Amino acid sequence: MIKDTHCWIMRADAGFHPGHGWDFSASGTYQGDIVTFYSIIKEYVSVNARISKRLGKITLSLDGRDLLDRKKVVKVLSEDFSDSWEEESRMNRRLILLGFKWNF
Repeated sequence: MIKDTHCWIMRADAGFHPGHGWDFSASGTYQGDIVTFYSIIKEYVSVNARISKRLGKITLSLDGRDLLDRKKVVKVLSEDFSDSWEEESRMNRRLILLGFKWNF
């Protein structure tokens, strides 16, 4: 049950295609704090980026996912609100992919 929260989820995507086979794109996501009856989930921000170059029938790409890779923090409150603790977890979701595509 969500008690009192101002949870914002925002997403943005942008791309740029300058020509000559080049493509650039980036996306980002922001999630605000979520307050439930006994827990608080802290805000989280993620950023993804991609660059690609077309060379005839071959396309090379470099893709970065969750480049910020921030830790997730959850604060848990006791039933009588006299005690609290925080749990931090690193999801290790940062990923760099090198891509190769051949169109025949």
